[in-house]
Amino acid sequence: MACDLAKGTILPDRYRFRVIALTDNVPLMTAWGNDTHYENIFAEQLRPLIGQGDVLIAISASGNSPNVLKAIEVAREAGALSIGFTNQVGGQLKDMVDHCLRVPCTIIEQVEDVHMILAHCITSAVREQLRRS
Repeated sequence: MACDLAKGTILPDRYRFRVIALTDNVPLMTAWGNDTHYENIFAEQLRPLIGQGDVLIAISASGNSPNVLKAIEVAREAGALSIGFTNQVGGQLKDMVDHCLRVPCTIIEQVEDVHMILAHCITSAVREQLRRS
């Protein structure tokens, strides 16, 4: 999704989005996990990066992944907008984010497939909106 948003939304003479996937820096993830706790792997990376006006897209098939939930807390403290992708139940995630996209299913593989489809739809919609503006 980060790749799609960063590259797939580029249009001539248009603003480019600053997109960062917190899963890309495995050494930093393991450092935070080993030195503190696994639930900090996203929140501590996010802390110096996010601010007011930014958007965090948090993906958790269960809606209860502690590492994702902690990142949402950091985003909220920073005044960022948060969007969650989860399953039909939504877990804790549904009540923590500004906007929640809940897949009407609890079968994890199917939920993850729909999350990928949503990522592509969002990228296409953003690109189209940029074309129109």
